[in-house]
Amino acid sequence: MNLTLHNALLYLHITAGFVSLILFWLPIATAKGKAMHRKIGKLYVYTMSIVVTSAFVLSIWRISTGGYQAGLALLFLSMITLLPLVSGIQILKAKKPSESYRRLRLVLAVGNLIIGVVLLVGWYTLSSTLLLVFGILGVAAGIADIRRFGREMGSGKSWLREHYEGMLFSGAAAYTAFFAFGGNTLLSSILVGWWAILPWILPTLLTFALLPLVHKHYKQTNKMV
Repeated sequence: MNLTLHNALLYLHITAGFVSLILFWLPIATAKGKAMHRKIGKLYVYTMSIVVTSAFVLSIWRISTGGYQAGLALLFLSMITLLPLVSGIQILKAKKPSESYRRLRLVLAVGNLIIGVVLLVGWYTLSSTLLLVFGILGVAAGIADIRRFGREMGSGKSWLREHYEGMLFSGAAAYTAFFAFGGNTLLSSILVGWWAILPWILPTLLTFALLPLVHKHYKQTNKMV
């Protein structure tokens, strides 16, 4: 990949990422199931697809040119974003956990587990705090989703719940990527030492903390179908 093509892909990645960070909030604020919600949601998925694809290509380029730490971290972020994004889209299409959906979830979960292990090996080799944190998150997310695979996919869990959980966690992954890369320069001067880890894990922690409130909202409004 030459420098010009790399820069073009990087600018595309940054632009799509910035747009997706804004679009993430708009479907939340619009009436569920309405035309505006669906249109904005599709646009969010489109921009996030560009972000994930470009992140994957850029990560391979970084690794191939010796930037192992940044490349592995970017590869992890593209993988951890892909799983909830694809899950949220596929379950919305099928309105039930089909066999193809189950297989896809399992493949992506195993992929997250594998990249998590690779990141931990990278941390051991490069002594990188970033790889350590992302490695732990990758292994934990992979194991958790594999365990959920058999338990929840056949439990009659609401397709709507699967959808909005996928979208919320894709947003959390997008904001994690922003804080780890885009906002790192600014935050590194404010958060020092182990506090520097906080922006990398805060979006995921906040999503987990808010999920019970989201579940309660849908149950109270009788929208959990």
